[in-house]
Amino acid sequence: MINLTEVQVKWIATAITAAAIIGVGFATGFGLRGEIANAAESKLQAEHSQAMQAVSDAAALAAQQALARQTELSSQIAAIDAAHAEEIERAKIENDRLRGDVLSGARRLSVVAKCPDGARGVPANSSGSGVDHADTRAELDPKAADRIIRIANDGDTAIMQLTACQAFIKAVTQK
Repeated sequence: MINLTEVQVKWIATAITAAAIIGVGFATGFGLRGEIANAAESKLQAEHSQAMQAVSDAAALAAQQALARQTELSSQIAAIDAAHAEEIERAKIENDRLRGDVLSGARRLSVVAKCPDGARGVPANSSGSGVDHADTRAELDPKAADRIIRIANDGDTAIMQLTACQAFIKAVTQK
């Protein structure tokens, strides 16, 4: 066995106590440092979660507003389409009735015409009694009249379709 003096034992005890205190201090400091790091990490995670929630909420609100706008536009476009389809259908019915009347002879289509003097064997200096030659009208053949009416109908339909397109564009571009 080793013989130690009382002073040596005190020094060894002091050294062991100091080493223990230093060890406990290091362990406490290391643990405290870990707790501080964990707290900072938790705070950053909470801030990140809040930021991501705010972005998510903003995106959800924007999507909801876009969907509401799309629904509103769909309703407006459906109303525009229905109104113009009804207008086109009414015009088609009226035009079909007019064409039928012209083809059947119930209605006649005529145009203002000017006949040159001496045309069709009528002398240039002759005049009918009570006839005003300035308003001479020529009646069109029913088939020719039908073709003219069809051309006019096609033009009317194109104008109605253009009007519908303009209404659609106006509805879409309004905010």
